[in-house]
Amino acid sequence: MEHFFDWFRRQPHLERPWLILGKGPTFDLHARFDLSAFHLLSLNHAVRERRVRVAHLIDLDVADACGEALEHQAEYVVLPWYPHVRNAPGSRSLDQLVPGHALLRRLADQSRLLWYDLSTGPRRHGGGPVVQATYFSAEAAVSLLALAGARQVRSLGVDGGASYSTDFDDLAQRTLLANGQQAFDLQFQGIARTIHATGVDFAPLDQPSPILACVVEDGESALADRVLEFSLRKRASMTVRFQRIPTAGAVESAVESTVGIPGAPAAPAWRRALLFRPGTLVLNDIRKLWLRPGDGDRVERPRRRGGEPAGPPAVLVASAAESSRLAELAEAGWDGPEASETLPASWGGGGALEGGDQSVVWFADPALQPWVSRAHPLAHLWVAELLDAVREQFIPLDVIQAEARQGRIRPSLLEQVVRGNAEPLLLPWTARRLDASFIPPGTASPAARGAPADPRDVLRAVARHVRRQAGAYRRARRGR
Repeated sequence: MEHFFDWFRRQPHLERPWLILGKGPTFDLHARFDLSAFHLLSLNHAVRERRVRVAHLIDLDVADACGEALEHQAEYVVLPWYPHVRNAPGSRSLDQLVPGHALLRRLADQSRLLWYDLSTGPRRHGGGPVVQATYFSAEAAVSLLALAGARQVRSLGVDGGASYSTDFDDLAQRTLLANGQQAFDLQFQGIARTIHATGVDFAPLDQPSPILACVVEDGESALADRVLEFSLRKRASMTVRFQRIPTAGAVESAVESTVGIPGAPAAPAWRRALLFRPGTLVLNDIRKLWLRPGDGDRVERPRRRGGEPAGPPAVLVASAAESSRLAELAEAGWDGPEASETLPASWGGGGALEGGDQSVVWFADPALQPWVSRAHPLAHLWVAELLDAVREQFIPLDVIQAEARQGRIRPSLLEQVVRGNAEPLLLPWTARRLDASFIPPGTASPAARGAPADPRDVLRAVARHVRRQAGAYRRARRGR
């Protein structure tokens, strides 16, 4: 048996992208593409239908169910050092299992059996990185390839929802969501974490990629745009290209400069772009906006919740066959009749969070934007995102210091970042007084000060702060 990462480093054509084949509905498309440009990796039973470079299994039961296919369809088979058994982490290691398992023993004797450390294992065995997975094997496969050094990964059959490709109808009653989850959507959280941590270029093969996300510059603080970029990248389960553009019409040049994988099957010919308002914070996976059905010329905006006033939305999705037409739709879509209200209302960005059902927050009022004021009731969400971006060195501290020197952000924000305090209502008096004479750019009056309208807001801020501190302590303990 050989460690997967050692094996990977010895392989030829490391520049070639990888394609992960799962059992989801888009697996039906695999015959439509010329896949010769890819190394192929199958998930579980997908090895039955296609010869692959590597067959990836987490659960030992799959090895029993696909024994013949694994021998004849896969060049190599890779499992965790502690395989799962019946959808639960196992306690027996491969060196304990192989001698008594005929298939695994033959693969090991032929130098075709590979292994890695999975995060669910009871202990670490090797010296390589630990592969992360929480819900489904696709998470582990993307993490495995990214940590090994693959820079471009595509997928077919790695889908949300709760169904298989028709090629796997015989398994629907036996293995479909056998781990007790309601749908496969949860796997995208793990994939998003891997993309964010490693920078791997990942996307479904049948969709245009990368996601093109644009923010229309407003001439004010660029810090808000950096926080927007961080917030959407952190949660996106596809690779994102983020671009600041001067007008919505400038999306045409941004689309034309977006490229896929050289030598790989071409993405669909239609064009798409997500356009965000300045001052937006993304709380959900923008893959949900990108993978919209249909390919006609259109621009979509979120539906309004009952009682919400009419007005421009936080985000638009523009799609067209030609880049010039896409620019026209994007330019007119903010306020014009061209936009249809077909996106989920949670992407509207207005109002307060309702039971967590909000995908974006748009800080539209210039007097209450968290980088110039402490008064917005959701300012703590934006500041917490900024703190994460600084902690991960996505936004250097000197950028915030420069913004403060230039008078583009409130002075107390720099104090919050230095203290690591996400709660504007909990700043000490010495920090609050720094804002006394601060006047936001482009205005003639001081910013709103941040006194809570409801005294209970302070208690809520204290509770949030305590939860954050407790979470940080637990993470530090796990990291020891």
